[in-house]
Amino acid sequence: MPFPADWDLSNVRGPGLAATADLFHPAYPYEEDWTNNTLNAMIPIAGRYLDRVKSALGLPSLFAANTTRFTVPLAWLPFDAATPAKPLRSFRVTHYNFAQPPAPVARTLVFLAVQSWQPDDPTTVLGSRFGIRIFGHVTARGGPPRRVRITGVSRSAGLPAALGGYSPGANLFFGQILSHVAAFRNALKARILEDAGLPAATSSWLDGMRIRAVAGAQTVLDLYVNTSRPAGRPNEPAYSVIARISLDNAGAPTTIAIEKIPLVAHAVPKLPAKLFPHDPASLAGPGSLVDARPSRGPLRLKRYWKNGSLPGLVNADPNPTPL
Repeated sequence: MPFPADWDLSNVRGPGLAATADLFHPAYPYEEDWTNNTLNAMIPIAGRYLDRVKSALGLPSLFAANTTRFTVPLAWLPFDAATPAKPLRSFRVTHYNFAQPPAPVARTLVFLAVQSWQPDDPTTVLGSRFGIRIFGHVTARGGPPRRVRITGVSRSAGLPAALGGYSPGANLFFGQILSHVAAFRNALKARILEDAGLPAATSSWLDGMRIRAVAGAQTVLDLYVNTSRPAGRPNEPAYSVIARISLDNAGAPTTIAIEKIPLVAHAVPKLPAKLFPHDPASLAGPGSLVDARPSRGPLRLKRYWKNGSLPGLVNADPNPTPL
C-alpha cells in the first residue's frame, strides 16, 4: 500500500467523477501508523484522510493550514473506549478470535465529525443529524506503532450547504440554548411541552436542533425533544417531539408547528407467517444434514417451517402475499 503522501484519490473514484455522499475503497486503504495507545491520537489520521477526499464529497476547505482543526462548524467527537460507547462519541468495535478465553485480534474504528455551533468545539455540538463518518481498522495485537487503515467515508446529504455559517438570530439562539445557564433552555422546553399538550411535569431533554431555512431576518429551525412517559398518565407512551420554530435577528423563538410522535413498538396486531425457528440443518439433526442444506429447494426445506407470527407488522394489503 502507498505511503500517506502517495495515496491518490483518483485511484478510488477516477478523474472527473461527480461529488458523492459515500466513498468506499477497502482494496485501496489510506494508511498511517498510530504511534501510541491514546485513542484520540488517531483523530488527526482521520483528519488528514478527510482533507484528501473532501473534494470527492463535495465539501469546502475544512481545516486550518497544516492542522486537522476545523475552521467550519464541525467538531470531532472524542473516542470512548467503553463498550457500548457513550452518546456523542467516536467509537471502536473489537473483534475476537475463537480461543478460550477469546482474545482481541482487530478493531473497527468509527470516527465521527458532526455539525457544531463553534468550529472544532465538541461542547457546542448541535445534534442536527448532519455529520461525517469515517471507517477504519487497526490491529488489537502488540504495541505501538500500529497501522491504521481507513477504508471509507460517508457524509450527510445536506452537510455542504450547512457549513456556510449562521444567521445573527441563530448565533444568539445557539448561545443561549448551549449556555451553562439552564433558564432559557428550561423555559423553551416547558413551552414546547405545553404546545404538544403534555403535562408540565413531564421529564424531557433536548436531543438536537437543525436549521431548515433562512430568509432575510427569519431563521427556521427544528428542535428535537424527547420526553419520558407523561406525568400522571401511566398508560400513555413516551414521545419524540419536533418543534419547528422561527427566530428573528435577536434570536427570539416563535413556535410554528409541533409534531408529537409516540415512542412505541409492537403496537399492532401480529402477522402470521411460516418461519424457520432455527436454521434447517439444526432442526434436521445429524442424521439429515444433507437434506437440510441451504441449497436445497423450497419443497424440501419447507418441512422445517413452523407456524409463527411477526409482531409489529400489519397485513393491510387487499391482495396480500402469504409469508
